[in-house]
Amino acid sequence: MATVGLPRTGAGRKAQIDRAVRVGSRRLVHEVPCSSTVRRSGIARPTASHRARGSSVASRSSRSRATAPDQGGQGRSRPRQADLLRKWSIKLDKRLGQHFLADPRVPDRIAGCVARYDPERVIELACGAGALSFALLEQGWPVHALEIDQRMIDLMREETAGRPFTVEAVDLAREDFKRHADGRRIVFAGNLPYQISSPILFGLLEVLAEPGVAAAVVMIQHEVAQRVVAAPGSKVYGILSVLLQARLELRREFVVRPGSFVPPPEVDSAVVTLTAREDPVLLGEDGTALVRDLFSERRKQIGGLLRRHRGLSLAQIPEMESATGLNAQARPETLSVDDFSRLAGWIRKLGDR
Repeated sequence: MATVGLPRTGAGRKAQIDRAVRVGSRRLVHEVPCSSTVRRSGIARPTASHRARGSSVASRSSRSRATAPDQGGQGRSRPRQADLLRKWSIKLDKRLGQHFLADPRVPDRIAGCVARYDPERVIELACGAGALSFALLEQGWPVHALEIDQRMIDLMREETAGRPFTVEAVDLAREDFKRHADGRRIVFAGNLPYQISSPILFGLLEVLAEPGVAAAVVMIQHEVAQRVVAAPGSKVYGILSVLLQARLELRREFVVRPGSFVPPPEVDSAVVTLTAREDPVLLGEDGTALVRDLFSERRKQIGGLLRRHRGLSLAQIPEMESATGLNAQARPETLSVDDFSRLAGWIRKLGDR
């Protein structure tokens, strides 16, 4: 969700963008309390250690830049997204799920979330036409962007000439984010394409424990954000909730309405901050498989599911209850991360007998 396809006529394009910006000044961003930090099945605030943790310049060009008064209050100039997209004749690529972020407050607020971690460098995911990139640069951070659309790569290399910004062609769904962990304090940030947000989140899961990696601040579909931070017993609590919460602390920052984008998506978006847990629960491959198997029938009782999926006998069910403290009549959707960990550990020991 980084760029946009606009109407073919100049007047039509300008009118559509101007409408979006006018609406954006009124009611596009809905705040959610920042205490929505998930740790295990409860709530926690970012710790001091998480706050403390954690290129060459593109060549200049003769092409002029379209600029506007700074929207971030820094006294500098920021290119207008609408002007950039018209200037470069950018059209929507539906395959990439591209949407133009028209409300300048949103990238400023994302940059504010990034600022908590005092990064030495920001790795931007899906920079598009730079709505977030310029807000990050205004904070004085070097930015290295990962983008799949060559049109956007060309645009950003030229429009950021002379600034500490680099960009490379990357498929985020297949990226090994660990290669960007170089020991410096870094933060990953970006407006993620809806259709590949889950593989990106699992990719970030692997890098956030690396030295120097302080956090990831990402915009995702609001429905996915709800699942990410959901507690046991919630209707949206599931596989994604358990696997991410086992190793991460997750904080929902704020919700962004469809009117913030041109063209508007059909659903709300939300910005979420991810940091590594100080006490991660390592489920392992067998524990991860157990979570997936049990949630395949989330409304069934775990006693029956364990007999069906793990071959337990009826006589072994009371032993499971005694060893794990779980009730065989409980359902997967009510189990916490720690519950899954104890259950996976007991099954592991059972197999070693």
